[in-house]
Amino acid sequence: MESKKINGCRVYAPNNQDELFSFTRNKNVALIAVNAEKLLNVDTKLRSFINSNVAYPDGIGAVYGLRKKGIKHAYKIAGCELWLNLIYEYRDENIYLIGGTDRTIKATVEKLLDLHPSCKIVGYRNGFFSNKKEYDALIDDLEVCEPSLVFVAMGSPLQEAVIERLKEKYPAIYMGLGGSFDVFVGSIKRAPTFLVKSNLEWLYRLIQEPWRIRRQFRLILFYVYVWIGRF
Repeated sequence: MESKKINGCRVYAPNNQDELFSFTRNKNVALIAVNAEKLLNVDTKLRSFINSNVAYPDGIGAVYGLRKKGIKHAYKIAGCELWLNLIYEYRDENIYLIGGTDRTIKATVEKLLDLHPSCKIVGYRNGFFSNKKEYDALIDDLEVCEPSLVFVAMGSPLQEAVIERLKEKYPAIYMGLGGSFDVFVGSIKRAPTFLVKSNLEWLYRLIQEPWRIRRQFRLILFYVYVWIGRF
């Protein structure tokens, strides 16, 4: 599977999701969504984590960076869709969910089971924990439940730090999901399909959250840096 480094971060460009699933199957690895903002603001610790796992282009900025570096077939892979396809791919294996509030995680589990009654959700918990005792209890639960897939929806860079800590103790395929549980249960509305297909999902989010405007202006730097070859 082809990949290129953008601002020192290796980003993979699968031809399709099946290639990505095949590449990560049976590995102790994390699937990491990257976009222009994450690639622009990455620090040394996050860069190391990304490069020891599998990052995929979850934003048009990352796609632009890959294409600029010669991978013309690169395309956007939406994490809020990928995790559901991954569940179907591993439909006969155990799944563990971490993230959101108690209400959100319970609603997520209920909706998943409505959509896929045979889905093997062996454990779940909210995304609010930090002390060693809670981490140890979670690791113990993973060892008992033996999931093949562990989804962590806590936002970046917190979810990456959690995944890295869990991954050292319990091998599995991990995936950071940000706010995907909220999107899945309808707490957060995703952009209309025509905007998604037009690569304008960022504009919809900006309209919904105008405070993002300053961050959007900074992202112009990302495109400039990619264009001039600095990244």
